[in-house]
Amino acid sequence: MREIEFRGISATTGKFVYGDLIHALNGKVYINIKTISGGGAEFIQPIEVIANTVGEFIGLKDRENNKIWEGDLLEVSTPLDDGYVGNVVYDVYCWGIDYGPNINDFQMIIQSDHTCKIIGNIHEHKHLLEGK
Repeated sequence: MREIEFRGISATTGKFVYGDLIHALNGKVYINIKTISGGGAEFIQPIEVIANTVGEFIGLKDRENNKIWEGDLLEVSTPLDDGYVGNVVYDVYCWGIDYGPNINDFQMIIQSDHTCKIIGNIHEHKHLLEGK
C-alpha cells in the first residue's frame, strides 16, 4: 500500500507541516499532525494551512533519498541532454515534471532514484523557474 501524506505551509508559522489533509466545513484547510505527549500518548493536532500550498507526497524519492512532493522543483539530469528544472504536478493521470510553457514540456515521472534532485519548491523558490 502506498503512503498517502500531504504537506502545506502553516497559516501561523509559515513553515511546512506534514500529515493528513482535512477540508473543514468552514472552508479552511488543515493538516492533522501526530504529536506524542511526554507520557507517550499520541494526539492528533489540526494545523491550519494556506490552501494553495498543499501538496501530496508522490510516492517517490530523489537521488538524495528525499521525499518528492507536489510543488517541488526538480533538477533532472539525463545522459541525452543538459537536463532541466521543472515543478512536480499531477496532470490528468500521472505525476510529472512541468518544465516549460508548451503542452509538450511535460515529463511523466516513472522513477526518480538517480535522475533528479529537489532544489526547492514553487512556494518558497519561484525564482528558480525564471526563464521557464
